[in-house]
Amino acid sequence: MNADRKEQDQIESLISEALGSEPDFRLSPGFTDRLVRKVERHIAIREIFTEFAVKIVVVTGILAILLLCLFLPFLRDGNPFLILLAQNKSLVLSVALVAFFIFFTDQVLLRYVFRKQASHT
Repeated sequence: MNADRKEQDQIESLISEALGSEPDFRLSPGFTDRLVRKVERHIAIREIFTEFAVKIVVVTGILAILLLCLFLPFLRDGNPFLILLAQNKSLVLSVALVAFFIFFTDQVLLRYVFRKQASHT
């Protein structure tokens, strides 16, 4: 008990000493403005990427459900469309990557660039 009281007194003396003296450094006049801008930019970027991820998951999920509903009944019969897709899988993947890049550019890069330009003006 006595050791706890002694430790608490030491902590209180350190706190009063720290609060009683001036710091050895000065912050620049625009420090808080720059800090707020950095935090806002970080939050905006995180929000943009979160929205993009949600949109990608939703679009991918809808496409997967649609494909399952359309092609699952014809899976045993050897659907000619599925055979065509399987034979041209590199073309299908290329088109999917181009669509993903366009979607990413539209949803993330352009929003970030225009947001950055709006904050400078």
